[in-house]
Amino acid sequence: TTKASEEIGQQVLRIQAASSQTEAQIKQIVEIIDQINSSIASIAAAVEQQSAATNEIAKNVNGTSEASNEVSRNIV
Repeated sequence: TTKASEEIGQQVLRIQAASSQTEAQIKQIVEIIDQINSSIASIAAAVEQQSAATNEIAKNVNGTSEASNEVSRNIV
């Protein structure tokens, strides 16, 4: 029974070591996911800004087109 108890003790130690390694790896995964989430938030903000800028450009082009048509009508 002493030998069996020693083997069980060794198995428990191996399980504890594996659990510690798993915990450390899970922490690394969580850190990576946090970094990815941060990057996604930055990209979303940049896309939103680009969309707003594109809309503003479209409004300006439309306004310029309307002004050009008005000038053309006044010339004729």
